[in-house]
Amino acid sequence: MAREVEGRVTAPQTNPALADFWEQVFIGEADIAVLHGGRSSSKTRDTACQLVRLVDHVGVKMRVLCIRRFQNRIQESVYTELKWAIAHLGLRAAFDVQKTTIIHRATGSEFIFYGIERNLEDIKGTSDVDILWVEEAEKLTEDQWTVIGPTIRKEDSLAILLFNPKYVTDYVWKHFVVNTPPHTVVRKIDWTDNPFLSQKALRDIAAMQESNPELFEHVYGGVPLGDSELSIFKRRWLEACVDAHKVLKLDLTGRNIVGFDPGYLEFTGPGLDAQHKAIQNSLDRAVIFGANLLADTQRTAESGEAIKLRLGNQTSTLKTIALTSAEGLERALRNLAKWMGEDPESVIVTPNTDFFDHTLSPQEITAVVAGWQAGAYSKQTMFDRFKKGELVPADRTFEEEQDMIGTEQPTGLIPPAGGAANDGQ
Repeated sequence: MAREVEGRVTAPQTNPALADFWEQVFIGEADIAVLHGGRSSSKTRDTACQLVRLVDHVGVKMRVLCIRRFQNRIQESVYTELKWAIAHLGLRAAFDVQKTTIIHRATGSEFIFYGIERNLEDIKGTSDVDILWVEEAEKLTEDQWTVIGPTIRKEDSLAILLFNPKYVTDYVWKHFVVNTPPHTVVRKIDWTDNPFLSQKALRDIAAMQESNPELFEHVYGGVPLGDSELSIFKRRWLEACVDAHKVLKLDLTGRNIVGFDPGYLEFTGPGLDAQHKAIQNSLDRAVIFGANLLADTQRTAESGEAIKLRLGNQTSTLKTIALTSAEGLERALRNLAKWMGEDPESVIVTPNTDFFDHTLSPQEITAVVAGWQAGAYSKQTMFDRFKKGELVPADRTFEEEQDMIGTEQPTGLIPPAGGAANDGQ
């Protein structure tokens, strides 16, 4: 909002284009606020100003947790942006800017900072959080959000996610933008909404828009990518071919002929070496992930939940690869279905994203049976656990298993709790 000083109207302290967004966030009933878009759109600085102003205004003690994916130094966090906002708003006297935290002198409200990759367990244990600010949220995985999300459990608490979209397959894009959950406010903003850009910044933006319009749409327009940087044939090229005759208003007749020209690909030149290195790096990473997943890490001493948390980041990368590959295959098959005159919507590709070994150990089998014998759960529940533990085929029903048991001669039953086996009766 602009200020009037001695009859003159000064420049606004925060972005007027986001005034309605912040009003919805702070006055409405939002649990999550999502602000996404391209670079140079003022997302981070405006958020810093709004939070500094809020903490100074409310008059009660608050705790603001600020996180991002990597943070080796405090300067790499939004700490620097908050320092700038305090000075920009003329509130230096109201805040004590320390080396690792920022405290409001009057209320004791504090801003604390963590990196997700190295401090996930610390974040999980952080309590009494009023506002969570996730910077660079496009890199947030589903497993990480499962841990971080419950940190915001106080009534009237708020999570703010800021990000520049990367891929349409990213978890944050799909979960918060495409399929927006209830009590979530989502806003897109780009450089055209930023009144504070310098002439140098505007020249740089115009230069990219002129030289590379597609990259410009992603970087400054905030449009997520649907293609990998290593794609030889971009997905958007293939999509442009579908029904192209309708767009060009051509009346085509005759047979459909599909041709492939291997000579079209470049097998010489500097690009080939770069492609080779990129592919080799991907293979090396896949080997590392696979080795970590298959490694026997003292199963008897580590619970399944502990293993799942420890391997969460590695499996999230494999899950992204699986989902991206499945999406590409599904699109290709749907295009093929169109050419064959079939219903493309009937083509659905669902990848397996379960990378954990659920096989029960002998000790676990004994414990499950003992729980059933003690009356802790039903025989049906025990059977379901055995199916999940891969002792029983996934397609076999409880009734089918009971019929098979009835046709066999018992060879040695485990006696029920408090008694002996009664000869199979």
